[in-house]
Amino acid sequence: MITRPETTAVHNSTATAQALPAHNEFKVSGSAASMAETDYYKLTASAGQTITAKPGFLRTARILSSTGAVLATGTLAPYTVPIFPAGTRTYYVSVSGASGSYTLTTTVN
Repeated sequence: MITRPETTAVHNSTATAQALPAHNEFKVSGSAASMAETDYYKLTASAGQTITAKPGFLRTARILSSTGAVLATGTLAPYTVPIFPAGTRTYYVSVSGASGSYTLTTTVN
């Protein structure tokens, strides 16, 4: 498992999302300045894989499609990528809900 800090670049929308490397399990150590802040992360998954996002204490994760539609939400958010159409797709994970430090754990398998 790899753990990295969030980038210092703005990543408060799908357009500016911090890209995560291809991975089975990945952790991001991040922080939010206020409860209103939402951080976005970009990842890819293939047909049939499951994406799981666990945002940490007092936080909510959302898994979004490449168009921004919410596919899953919660303190543990799983989403299985449809088998059709085949291929790799882009997804986003957002983290919100509290100020201070957090660790987002994502798995793609």
